[in-house]
Order: sequence, then C-alpha cells, then structure tokens
Amino acid sequence: MTSMHSGGYGQFPIDDMPLEERVSVLAILSLVMGLICFIPGLGVLGAICGIAALLFIGSSGGRLSGRGLAIAGIILGLLFTMVWVGLAVGTMSIMNTMGTQMVMPAEKLVRHIDNREYDQVRASLTGDAATKLTDADIEAFRTAYTDTLGGFVSGPSGFINYIQQFSTMGQEIQQFQGRANTIPIPMTFAKGQAVLGLVIDTNATPANNNTLPIKNIGLFTGGREILLYNPEARPLPPADGQPAPAENP
Repeated sequence: MTSMHSGGYGQFPIDDMPLEERVSVLAILSLVMGLICFIPGLGVLGAICGIAALLFIGSSGGRLSGRGLAIAGIILGLLFTMVWVGLAVGTMSIMNTMGTQMVMPAEKLVRHIDNREYDQVRASLTGDAATKLTDADIEAFRTAYTDTLGGFVSGPSGFINYIQQFSTMGQEIQQFQGRANTIPIPMTFAKGQAVLGLVIDTNATPANNNTLPIKNIGLFTGGREILLYNPEARPLPPADGQPAPAENP
C-alpha cells in the first residue's frame, strides 16, 4: 500500500515553505537616528542600532532585510557623532580661553582696584597706563564705581553664566558697537551689575603669555562710562583731597 502525505495535495513540507521577508526595525531606526543630526547623542544610538541590525539580518536566514539602511545609519551616526565631538571640544577650548585670558585677568585687575593695590594695577596694564597711571587716578576710578555699584563681587563663573548675564544687559552691551579691540565682560557688584570693557593693546605682549595685554579698562552702567585711564579728564584729585601736581608736558 502506498502511503500518502498527511499534508494533502499541493502542500510543501514545512522546511521547504517560502519565508516572508521583512525590513529590520533596527535598520530603520538606525537610519532615522542618523538623519536626526541636530540632537546630540542620537548619532551614537543610530550607529549602535545599525550594528545590531546587521547582526540580526545576518543570522535571520533571509527573513530580515534592510542591510543598506543599517549601513547608511551607521555611517551617518558616526559622521554626526564626530561633528558633535568636534563642536564639544571646540566649545571647551573657547571656554578655557575665555576664562584664562579674559575673565580671570579682568576679575583680578578689578579686585586689585577694589583693594587699593595700586602697584598691582599698574603691573597688570601696558602702554601709557602702566607708567603714567597714578594712585589718584586709580582711587578716582574706584570712587566713581563704588558710589554707584558698591564693592566688587565677582565676574561670570563660567561660559553659561557669561551668556546669561550678557542677555540681561542689552543697554550696556550696545555701547560696545564700533569699539575696536574692546572685549565686554559682565561683572557683578554689591549693588548691581555692569559691563567691564577690556581695551586690548594690539602692539604689546603681556607679561604672562596666558593672558591678553590690557592697556585700559572701562565700566559701563546705566548709560554711563567710567574709564580707568583717561588723560583727557586729568589731572584727577588724589585720594587725600590734596591738589594733584601738574604733569610734565
């Protein structure tokens, strides 16, 4: 007697049945994450999903497709991850430069003025201010800002704080338009805030190679400008109230 297949006429053995192919979800996610490049971190996730998709596709026995999508997601993910890493490194470099060459020297200089450390003030400057600035000039500058702002407190604590303070001081920042070689830095005083303008000496080198050569500073607050070294406003009265000696021409 001839045996018959239980599956009946027209049916295939289970091992020979055609398999339905579908696109790997991980491959699709990899490509999507690689394309959404404006969100930091998604590039890394896209590359990871792409690698996982390739592994699953290779072991699926033809049931999964999307190898091209996965490869594209890996490439885009790695590419944009490199871009974000470069931006992060560049931002850190800018923040470090701003802190060591601008904010810290400016804060140190204002603190010398606030503490009446006249010799240290002159040593921090270049050009005429380093040699012609008198104790009376420094004291007059100190009196001018303390009458309005009080004693000096601190400069910005970091890049984010620098931007935050900048955004609230639009009137003072506008006064720097058209001022060449002047760097604005927000400063906090006991009674409020002001913008310190660092006037950079482009013809000199600083005593410390890690800082900028500063030839003058000015404070801007409430539409008013206070200069540390201002030859046009001299002679300034000395700290003890005695008449200042006439300068040699």
